[in-house]
Amino acid sequence: MRRCPMTKRSRHSSISAGLVGMLLLLAMTPTWAQESGAEMWGRACARCHRAQPPNKYDADTWRAIMRHMSLNARLTPQEEEAITGFLVGAARPIAAAPAPRPDGGEVARVSGNSASGAAVYRSQCTACHGEEAKGDGPAAAALTPRPPDLTRLEHLRTMSDEELLQVLSVGKGSMPGFDKILTQQELTDVVAWLRAMDTGDR
Repeated sequence: MRRCPMTKRSRHSSISAGLVGMLLLLAMTPTWAQESGAEMWGRACARCHRAQPPNKYDADTWRAIMRHMSLNARLTPQEEEAITGFLVGAARPIAAAPAPRPDGGEVARVSGNSASGAAVYRSQCTACHGEEAKGDGPAAAALTPRPPDLTRLEHLRTMSDEELLQVLSVGKGSMPGFDKILTQQELTDVVAWLRAMDTGDR
């Protein structure tokens, strides 16, 4: 027996129902699914107390702390996993400041994509540095020293691209290193984005 072909109206109804279902699913998506681990850390932890620098403890200590604090903060399993992943990735000793160049000469720029660097910045850096890179992210108040205002470019101009890469990779002060979280290309792209701010091309 041949199946009756779907009418044009029924096909349209089916498509409309599918679109409505997708919109409802997006509307029901929880906040944690739209945030990075760094953003959750800034939102969930700093709201109750001064958040510790991510590189203050080693990975095992952060795991133990998060198992305890997730109960007090009433985090979902997904939030706990994301925040723990961020902290474990950033856990390492605070690195010394990179040594200055002995010759004081011009160092070749690294090759990166500033647009890609902007996307990396938004996903990994805004929790501390803020949306506009002014050092006013949700977790900034809990850090000592506070994150610098990256739009004040005098200090960045004294650093070579290699020195900026070093800071992004291994960290400095209260800032963790990101070489366990980001690829070398992503780090290079962030440097390109920082340089683009200086020229107004970002």
